[in-house]
Amino acid sequence: MSRLIDALPTPKEVREKKVIVLSRSRVGTFSLYQAFRILGYKPYHMYESVMNGRQHMGIFEEALRCKYQGVGKPYGKPEFDKWLAEYDCVIEIPQFFIQEFIEFYPDAKFILTERSVESWVKSLENTVGPMLQMTRSFPTYEFMRVLSLGTTVSRVKTLLNMEITDSYYHHSDCCTMGG
Repeated sequence: MSRLIDALPTPKEVREKKVIVLSRSRVGTFSLYQAFRILGYKPYHMYESVMNGRQHMGIFEEALRCKYQGVGKPYGKPEFDKWLAEYDCVIEIPQFFIQEFIEFYPDAKFILTERSVESWVKSLENTVGPMLQMTRSFPTYEFMRVLSLGTTVSRVKTLLNMEITDSYYHHSDCCTMGG
């Protein structure tokens, strides 16, 4: 079975990763994305993944499946370099690949922003929760099914298979202990 990442063209050059944000979603990552753009960086945030369409969302999902479900060969540095070649700052995606990003990009500057778990959960409930509900209901579900998009967002949560607050604390521990 061929991988989606292998269908991407080989980049002519791969930008050095200068900044990697290990933070979870809903802790100011989109504001960081906007700030890095203003400062002249070329950041890749989940927003970019969505805006780049089905191919990038599929690659993201494939990378998660390989790592967390053992479906296929896990992504190594060549795969991340291919996927993120034109970006010098990576935000949100690294939260799922902490060890890999620390190992593959040791010269980058790493940032971890946090907030209280209570306010983080509330933020998820107010933003991601309604989005997940929408992807499971008509007509959005049918529209996504017809477009073969599936419910990638809800599948991401399933792939991680952790209670939400435990996930928050586990993530913080992994970041501060290097994976």
